[in-house]
Amino acid sequence: MSVTVQWRDREKLKTIDGQEILLSDFVNPASGSSGLALVVAAKELGVKPIQINHRSISCTRQGVIFVRKALQEWGISSTFYSVGECDELNEMYYLTGGRAVADAGHVLRHFLPKWYIM
Repeated sequence: MSVTVQWRDREKLKTIDGQEILLSDFVNPASGSSGLALVVAAKELGVKPIQINHRSISCTRQGVIFVRKALQEWGISSTFYSVGECDELNEMYYLTGGRAVADAGHVLRHFLPKWYIM
C-alpha cells in the first residue's frame, strides 16, 4: 500500500505544529495509511501535531490499534470518534462481515474546516 501527500500550502501546514487537529474520513482508519502518511510527511517538514482526533462513519479495530500505537511512539495523542466499528477487512482493505460500506465520503464535506476550499 502506498500513499501520496501533496501539500496545498506548506506555510499553512506550519500552523498545526504542536496543535490538536481533526482528521475526517469515511472509514478511518481502515489501514491507517492516509492519516499516518499525513503525520510522516508533516514530520519531514519539521511539523508535528500534539493530538489527532479521527472522525469517521466507521472504523476498524485493527486500524485503530495500529494507528494509535504508531502515534504514541511519535508522542502524539489520539482519539477516535465513529458511528460503527468493524473487525474484518478483505485483501483490498474493504470492510467485510456484518457491516457494509458504501461511498458516503460526500457527507464528510460538511465537517471540513470553513477555510478549506474544494
